[in-house]
Order: sequence, then structure tokens, then C-alpha cells
Amino acid sequence: MKKPDVTAVRTLVLQGIPVLLGDDPSNFYNTSFDSDSDEAWDQVSVVLLTVISEDVPISPNHLHLDPVSTAIILEGGIVMDNLQNLPQALCLLFGLSYALHLDYPKAMKNTFSFIQRVMLGLGENKLPPQTSNS
Repeated sequence: MKKPDVTAVRTLVLQGIPVLLGDDPSNFYNTSFDSDSDEAWDQVSVVLLTVISEDVPISPNHLHLDPVSTAIILEGGIVMDNLQNLPQALCLLFGLSYALHLDYPKAMKNTFSFIQRVMLGLGENKLPPQTSNS
């Protein structure tokens, strides 16, 4: 039996958690082609951007496990790029959030609280009532 790809499983879980917790990941996880302009991100506060080749179709249900690169966009500017995958980008975003004292994205508040408290074991172990009842 073939072992599952760990990065694929992590990517799937990280994209599924917001759905389970009632968050809206549509403006947080974004995909673009490698030829697209960076100007499209001027108005966003926090985005994990998966950059794919133009010959790969963009689909909302596709995990894009072999991206050209992955980037972190904060306040309209790319702060880190050429990251290997989405799980790595999300871990680095947590580090940036702590180092720069950033608030979690409002649309992903439950997801970030869950990852912080349950998966990373940081802060209180109890989830707020609205997160644990979602």
C-alpha cells in the first residue's frame, strides 16, 4: 500500500479546517498564475497565495500540490515568496503574526484560534464556545 503524501494531507487539512469551523477561506487562500501581476493584491490584508503555471487549470476544489511557488501577502505586499507549499507558508505566517503583533484575519478567526490552541498548543487549551460548537 502506498503511503500518503504528508504535504498533500496537511494541505487538505489546512484547507478543510475553515469549512468545519464556519470560517470563509475564500479571501485567505488564493491562487494565481505565475504570469499575473502583483498589483491585484494591493487591497488585501492577509493572503496565502499559491502560484501555479498557466497550463494548470484553476479549480476551487484543486489542492495545487506542485505550485510554482507559495507566497505570504500582508497589507497588499508580498513579504515572503518562493515558499515550497501551503503548510510551510501557514507556519511562517504564524511566526510573522507573533513577531509583528498582527491580528488574525477576521474571516479566519476560528481557524487561527484552533490551529494556535489545539495544533500548536500555544495559549489556553480551551477553545472559545463559538469555535467548539461550530
